[in-house]
Amino acid sequence: MTLTAEQLVYFPTTMIELCVVSYDSPTAIPDKVAHSTHGKWSVAWGPVALVSDFGIIYSLMYVARMEGSNTYAVVIRGTTMDSLTTWLNQDFKVSRQIPWSNWDNHAPADAAIAEGTRNGLQDLLSMRDKHRNHQSLEEFLATLSESIVLVTGHSLGGTLTPPLACWVNFLSRKKRLGFRVMPYSFAGLTPGNKPFAEYVDSLFEDHLGWRFHNTLDIAPYLWNDVQGAENIYRFRNLGCPEYVRLALYEITKGAPPYAQPGGDGQPLRGRFIEYDIFEWDREAAHQHSSLTYRALLGEGDYQHAIGRLAD
Repeated sequence: MTLTAEQLVYFPTTMIELCVVSYDSPTAIPDKVAHSTHGKWSVAWGPVALVSDFGIIYSLMYVARMEGSNTYAVVIRGTTMDSLTTWLNQDFKVSRQIPWSNWDNHAPADAAIAEGTRNGLQDLLSMRDKHRNHQSLEEFLATLSESIVLVTGHSLGGTLTPPLACWVNFLSRKKRLGFRVMPYSFAGLTPGNKPFAEYVDSLFEDHLGWRFHNTLDIAPYLWNDVQGAENIYRFRNLGCPEYVRLALYEITKGAPPYAQPGGDGQPLRGRFIEYDIFEWDREAAHQHSSLTYRALLGEGDYQHAIGRLAD
């Protein structure tokens, strides 16, 4: 299926909207999906949330369906500031890599994902929707055929988007479901090594612009270019705080190399904000926010670039 210029704009701008909604409370998400998409999308599975012993959500996913179509979006929530479980077990667990062939026997033997990515993926695949007979994501997808399945997420959700999209693609082949699988990743960190990135690219190479990153967001530099993350605001004479530098050193000490799938992806030109105190920290938080990504997609260079493609 060849995407039209209209779809190339509509899909990512709608996916970031669904990602923003994913940070809401699970009970509010169905209404928020309908409201934010003007009734064009509705929740078809989930939301399912995993909750820590402290009552904090550390993983959440839902599936939305575009009304009157066979188009579905699997939406993965990112890390929230209060979820220590997610930070430690998923985002920062990069010292060891796991073979991707554990999930996809078509993958190259040397393709591997971070242990934290593995943990996040296992969380997603373990989810069951108690409102739909405890149906898993795999069981839900197996009821579909000849569908467009978009996989999307912001932050950690963006990190998990490529592996989950690969898994959905493998499921489609295994069960002969005939899916067209399309990832849309926002602010994602590197999920795995270079052979894994190359494998992702081989599956979705005809999909224009699926990895979106704000040029002023440090997250997409992690974990393939930590130096780039530290120096990202030096053009404004704003150095990286020492505690951040030390934390990044400890996290990556002895870690294997990582690579971003999707090459340079779709850069979104960030707009620097002047803060008077805690400048670096507040700048980093603002530039990484899903709301910032939504604004950049709605107002930035991406729509102009796609408009030129249509000419």
